[in-house]
Amino acid sequence: MATEASCTRTMTPSFLTMDLDTVTLKLGQAEIAVYKTLLTAVSDYFRKAFDGPFREADERSIALEGVSERTLRIFLQWAYVQNLQFNPFSGALKYDALLPPDEVERIHRKAPTSAEVTGTTEEAEDGSNYEPDDDTETSTKGGPLFDEAQYYTLPSGSELYWNHGKWTENAETFYLTLTELFVFADKYSVPQLRDNVVTAFVGQIWKWSFFPSFKNDHALICLMATKLPASSKLKEFIACCIAWVVLPDTDENPEDRMRSLQALDPDLAVTVGIAYAVTARDCTASKSFQMSVVLSDHLSNACVFHDHTHLDQDQCRKRIASRPHIFTAILDACAKAVMTKPTEEN
Repeated sequence: MATEASCTRTMTPSFLTMDLDTVTLKLGQAEIAVYKTLLTAVSDYFRKAFDGPFREADERSIALEGVSERTLRIFLQWAYVQNLQFNPFSGALKYDALLPPDEVERIHRKAPTSAEVTGTTEEAEDGSNYEPDDDTETSTKGGPLFDEAQYYTLPSGSELYWNHGKWTENAETFYLTLTELFVFADKYSVPQLRDNVVTAFVGQIWKWSFFPSFKNDHALICLMATKLPASSKLKEFIACCIAWVVLPDTDENPEDRMRSLQALDPDLAVTVGIAYAVTARDCTASKSFQMSVVLSDHLSNACVFHDHTHLDQDQCRKRIASRPHIFTAILDACAKAVMTKPTEEN
């Protein structure tokens, strides 16, 4: 059970009252000044480094290995928005978040009406490109939450984006960027960010009804294989998505797919195999002769894949209900990172 003290640490302090001392984060040749309190409030790693008996505390700087400036900026954006208030109807991103306006306009001309494809919700005042459904009751009144399938309806014309080469390429990069943020949170002990990334990931999949390709040579799979432990909740989520949706709904031989996955990431392959076997067993027990490839038949919400280190499940559900803008901000930052095409490499 999470304690009140541990819950408090998941929220960043107010800029009106917090200490404004800064520390320096070094990324190769780049040096970025950051408010120390902003870091130490959300990360045990940075708290121990800058408040403990270490050289980093004396020098007021630390070198971050294997972290891109893009990922660091998204992390800082997440840390900053914890205590801000945005539209309580915040949802996942519209399709057009990953294409330039002129290309979106061309797609709209192919659709019956632009309203059917993207809706009529305007961009939020904070700049985030979200589009909650008009008929969705606010989560604070007991309606569906950000990470539940019922929060979203699939707009007419979605296939125009699914079949658009540049959009699908950007969507793959977008999901990879989310995964890079999770890797950062895992490496630098930011457990609440780990859970938030999973929540954002789930909400975006509901909204777009689009999965990463999960090819065995996909950068996302390779990144998880090299950077995340077997116990990672994101790795478990991806494994279950492969087992629940990808394997049953593909022309590829599942046996060949599993063998190649085993060669790349044995831990992931084992988790996929277990999830697939459990699902098949449940189908047999229910006398169903076809395995459902509808994700909502298997997944109720993102909490299934949360660590709940600082917030227990009840507290987590309340936070998702009252502060959905946190997840929209993560998604919006990742989309903007994709669209600005940064040149730096991890």
